[in-house]
Amino acid sequence: MKKVLFVCNLNAVRSVLAEYMVNQWYGDEVQAESCGVIAGSPDGYAASVARDHGLDITSHEARYLMDVPAIEFDEIISFSEDAALEVKRLKLPSHIQTHYFEVRDMIGISGPREERLVIYRGIFEDVKTHILRHFGPESG
Repeated sequence: MKKVLFVCNLNAVRSVLAEYMVNQWYGDEVQAESCGVIAGSPDGYAASVARDHGLDITSHEARYLMDVPAIEFDEIISFSEDAALEVKRLKLPSHIQTHYFEVRDMIGISGPREERLVIYRGIFEDVKTHILRHFGPESG
């Protein structure tokens, strides 16, 4: 089974969504985990949007990249420039593939709840698009 690690800044939205998508859709072929450059707090907007798509991320506990044994993964996918730089600093063995999928950061997003949810839905769709392009059609 292929092991994939998703990394973003806080391990609260993008990497978490990717982890749960992959485990639900490709769980027979791929095992996904996630972490952040730093470990952030759970994000209620992300949980709400995930729930709308049949994903329950409420039990997720944020993890810090430096606490994850990155060498145990076949592939590491970053969702932010900061995460991609931190992954590069790990000096991983050459057999571990690394990728950077650019997805908007939520830092600085403000406004009423519905406006924020629109942005989070867009982020969900961006992550989903990258996942489907990379792994192929959903199998689960």
